[in-house]
Amino acid sequence: MTVQDVIVIGLGGMGSAAACHLARRGHRVLGLEQFQSAHDRGSSHGATRVIRQCYFEHPSYVPLLLRAFVLVRILGAGLSPRLGEVVQRVDARSDGVRVETDRGAYEAGHAIVTLPLGVLKRGLVRFGPLLSARKQGAIDRLAMGALNKIALVFPCAFW
Repeated sequence: MTVQDVIVIGLGGMGSAAACHLARRGHRVLGLEQFQSAHDRGSSHGATRVIRQCYFEHPSYVPLLLRAFVLVRILGAGLSPRLGEVVQRVDARSDGVRVETDRGAYEAGHAIVTLPLGVLKRGLVRFGPLLSARKQGAIDRLAMGALNKIALVFPCAFW
């Protein structure tokens, strides 16, 4: 079994960014995501999320959007995520971590868990040892629902 430096569990926006930056720093990174590419289950996906390349709001928006597409390609370069693997268990051990999926097991020195709150609340991933009462309590107390979103307007394009 190949041992990675870091396993990133959940490759949404945060997980993908973490995997990219770790790999750029020379770490051996394995990214695990239960869904295939271009799914509609993420917080930045679905029927309410549309990316258009023509906007009337401000002339700076389209160059920003086009740069975002370039950055997404750059972020993904050199990464080989394992799509369609459902993480079932994460075991912290004295020598690192073992992650079990529906397709096999992986070992690494560290794991970064970026799973959605709903997955954690439903207990779909088991942790060994069990999460501390403080961590589990925080998960239990966090509410799910409508999010507040903000928009930032910059006086000039700096990207």
